[in-house]
This record gives sequence, C-alpha cells and structure tokens, in this order.
Amino acid sequence: MAASRSGTSSVGSMAAQSSSIWRASRFVAAVLSVVKVDQNLNLTALAGQLRGIRPADVHFLTVPLANTSYLTPGGESAVLWNSSAAAGLFGKLRDDQAVGPAPATAARDREARLRRSRVTVDVYNGTLAGGLSTTTGAALARLGFRVHAGLNWQVHDIARTLIQYPPSQQAGARLLGTALPGAALSQASGLARIRVVLGASGHTVAGPAAPAPASGLAASRSAASNACR
Repeated sequence: MAASRSGTSSVGSMAAQSSSIWRASRFVAAVLSVVKVDQNLNLTALAGQLRGIRPADVHFLTVPLANTSYLTPGGESAVLWNSSAAAGLFGKLRDDQAVGPAPATAARDREARLRRSRVTVDVYNGTLAGGLSTTTGAALARLGFRVHAGLNWQVHDIARTLIQYPPSQQAGARLLGTALPGAALSQASGLARIRVVLGASGHTVAGPAAPAPASGLAASRSAASNACR
C-alpha cells in the first residue's frame, strides 16, 4: 500500500508540474504574439528560471522623462526621455547595480509606520532656563507627539539633552530623536514611557523635513504593491 500511495503521489506531482508548464507555455505564446523579443531569447526557459521570485522581489521603474507633452515630427503625441538620466538608469541595469533609493531596514520600516501621536513623552527641564520644558513640550506637541511638560529635573546642570526610553519603545525614541537631532539617546530600565531631560544643548526642536528635490529617476514600486486585484 505504501508503494502504491507513493506512486500515486509521484504521478500527481508530475501532472501538476506538467499543467504548470502548459499554462506557462500558453502565457509565453500569448506574450510573443504582441511583444517583440530577440530571436534567440527562450522565454519559456526564462519563465522557468524566474518562477521562484516573489512579487515583492519584482520592482517597476519609469524611465526618466524630460517632456511628457512631446510632439513627434509627424505630429504624434509622445513622451521624451531624459537622455542623460535614462542613460544612467540603463547603465546601472546593465552593470547589475542597485537602482533607486536603498531599501529600508525592518526597524526603519516600523519607525516610518509609527505615528508621532502614539509616542508619549515626559519633558523635564535640566537647565536654569525658565520655562524651557513648557516651550519645548509645546513645540513637540505641535509636531504631533503626546507631551507631558512643565516638569523640572532634580538637577539643573545638564549639558546635553538626553532622550531616555524603555527597551520596548526604541522606535518611538528614534522618531523623537528626529525632532531633537542634538539629543543623545539612552535606553533605561524602569521607565513607563519616554523621558526627555533638556540640557543646555540639543533642546532645539526641528520641524518636519522638507521634501527632497526631485531627481531624474522616479522611485521604484514592487509588484506586491501593484498586484492586479
């Protein structure tokens, strides 16, 4: 019986594989009817080599454009490539180099998804400057953080602003650090939420970063985010 079940399983596996190959062949035949490719390109073999690639591993890019309302000599509406930027793109593809912005790490992805309104902060004044906790807390609140301000630290000779955070709130502390770029970050146990001790330096609140100037190359999009539904 075991041999019979094994044989049946093998036949079923071969049948499924044959069905997949047949479907791939039909797809390739349909593509070849509308797409021009090199004569020596074996699309069926290429499809077999790429079958293990996930949609998230596939990225789409737009060739940099110089004019989206270009008129050809024949009067047809077209788009005109940015020749220098396009040459740079194709050169990177030819040399198998990364194109577009570097992929973010998982930690930075979590920080990007974390909203400031979910980060609660206690702001202490560690200097002799009166009202520093209140004014700094108000500036952080305008950026969206949840702030408890008007608090005084036990000493008032702190040289550099310090952001202390419990181990579970590192992402929130790093996000807060973008608003206080001059502050030092330090993990501390026993805290219920993030604590800022304002010092003589590093207490200036930075506003939202201005958008980066547009380059000739658009950011890539993955196939997972552009799946047909």
